[in-house]
Amino acid sequence: MDLFENLNPSQKDAVLCIDGPLIIFAGAGTGKTRVITHRIAYLISQGVPPWQILGVTFTNKAADEMKKRVNELVPNGAGSSVYLSTFHSFCAYFLRAEAQNIKLNPDFLIYDFADQKNIIKDCIKELNLDEKRYKASSIVDRISRAKDDLKTCLEMADDAAKSNDFFNATAAKIYKLYQNKLKTADALDFGDLIMLVVQALKEYPALLEKYQDRFKYILVDEYQDTNRAQYVLINLLAAKHKNLCVVGDDDQCLPQNTLISTNKGLKSIEKISKQDILLSASGYGKTMESKIENIKKKKYKGVLVHIETKSGKKIKATPNHIAFARLNPKAGVYYVYLIYKEGVGYRIGQTQGVRSRKKGNLANGLAIRLNQEHADKMWIIKTVSKKEGAIF
Repeated sequence: MDLFENLNPSQKDAVLCIDGPLIIFAGAGTGKTRVITHRIAYLISQGVPPWQILGVTFTNKAADEMKKRVNELVPNGAGSSVYLSTFHSFCAYFLRAEAQNIKLNPDFLIYDFADQKNIIKDCIKELNLDEKRYKASSIVDRISRAKDDLKTCLEMADDAAKSNDFFNATAAKIYKLYQNKLKTADALDFGDLIMLVVQALKEYPALLEKYQDRFKYILVDEYQDTNRAQYVLINLLAAKHKNLCVVGDDDQCLPQNTLISTNKGLKSIEKISKQDILLSASGYGKTMESKIENIKKKKYKGVLVHIETKSGKKIKATPNHIAFARLNPKAGVYYVYLIYKEGVGYRIGQTQGVRSRKKGNLANGLAIRLNQEHADKMWIIKTVSKKEGAIF
């Protein structure tokens, strides 16, 4: 297969630049994943052992898609030796493989959000705290953000003391008890996975050198979404050989005068400061508080997407800005959709508003279609009340 056959000149330049650090800025739909997978294939064609290549991304779907594409590009199955995974999967692998060297039980459990909430509820009760004021979901979020910033419960308490933040000071006490309960249960949460790997790499120089030499070439997808813990992890691993390639999209912007939800109410985006706490989507219809790490302004010339909800709320954003939304199952509705998968192309289809998952749970038909076909994009063309109106 000609690795450069389906690449434009800019993509080809990015694939050929294999030595040293490289930042690739590209918008949605411009072939970022194609560049990463072709770059991996080119590295292997140039004699780089596949097991010395590490590729990390944020979702299992994205990791699986990269594995599939690399295997299609690299002959004789060599692509299967490339380590392609999410940040958390890589860290879980590291901790189990090196458990004895870092004084950790290799059979540790990994707690999900529901597990975390249950333990936090127990902590709140043990500390005789007001369950209405200190909601478990909010405390889980505070602790998760602390771990994303590589902060222990003591460091969280110190920050709270400096800013006279009584809520966070109490959250730090819950954090401490929570960690004790995790240790007793030989369990880790998702924040621990990355935080413990970073701690291990800093504490054991020989271990750091082992993994630096194991992964001489590192590629990161959606780099703009990395938090501090992920940033530090990648920089530790890449520090020796400096063959780090990151792909990101810096055009996920909102225009001036956009109203932003903060912990103190709505605020115009140009008046946002680092002292503000933002309320942002965290999935499943829930919101979370997010601390501002940096403020960036830039000039933008291009298309703005306009969204208006049924209630009259409006939002304007660049096409690459992600707006979270949920399509709930809705009986008596049929959708006509256009679906796209990179490397395959476009397809028009129709589905009903309510579909049943394997476990019997109801879901929106569009979501089922999107997941089944591992598609990259989907557009709703038409919504009708009868199936006949969706058939053409």
